[in-house]
Amino acid sequence: MIQFAGATIGPRDFLYTCSEDRTTDVDSLAGSRSLQLLLSDQYTTAMLVSNTVGALPPYPGTFTGDCSAYHWLSDDESSYSIQRFRYKFTFPAATQPFVIHWVERFTPWQWVADRYVRCEPISIRATESGIRELLEPTSNGTITVEAVYVETFDANTATVAEVDPSEGFPTPPPCVWGITTAEDLDIGISACSDGVKWYAILTTLNGNYSVQTRLMPAFGSNPPTQEVTGIGGNTTQQTFCQQVTQLNDLVVNYCPAAWYMLDAIFAHETSTSRPFFQY
Repeated sequence: MIQFAGATIGPRDFLYTCSEDRTTDVDSLAGSRSLQLLLSDQYTTAMLVSNTVGALPPYPGTFTGDCSAYHWLSDDESSYSIQRFRYKFTFPAATQPFVIHWVERFTPWQWVADRYVRCEPISIRATESGIRELLEPTSNGTITVEAVYVETFDANTATVAEVDPSEGFPTPPPCVWGITTAEDLDIGISACSDGVKWYAILTTLNGNYSVQTRLMPAFGSNPPTQEVTGIGGNTTQQTFCQQVTQLNDLVVNYCPAAWYMLDAIFAHETSTSRPFFQY
């Protein structure tokens, strides 16, 4: 579980309001009155914003408080207020990788809300995410962190599939009866951003493998191996002992063999391919 509450958020809990300064000078001359406004140094909105940002103190280094950043500039641009904050996610030590997803939602004081989808991959044994900072928006409104959830990849959903071989059976060396080959991977991903970097998130995984079997072709002075077809086929009183002997001990003493069965070769290759199913 991700602990996303006051204990996981660190704001700048300071509000600064700056007002424009004006100077008024009234003179009385010979019974007449005049009003003089001295505007020797114009105090612009840009200066108001700059001074407000410059008045922000350092972050206190603790993660407690309000989880919002805001911007407020009065209609007459005579006052300006901002708030910023830093935040992070904390959780028990991760026993497997996962991805945190969340939304940074901007709610303007006028018009329609907008949102920015964020994410961060988390590694095994991590106990917290990176620290992120949310600045005040560029127009009047508030930004908050919402809709936090965790995505994990369940290894039990990974699959394997037998496919056609990408290459044909190699030219002998002799006694190569079957080949099991890891072919390729089908990887499904989604993409998300933390606001700076983009990440590829694993969503599906399938491993492809191929199995090839054959009876030994003729080479040198050796005739091709024949498929044992059993009683009623080519298993007779004359061939029975030789067939059983070679089926029982193919590679060690009888390679190339005069007799063998493709089913036996496939059964051997199936046992060889078992590691592909251990995920």
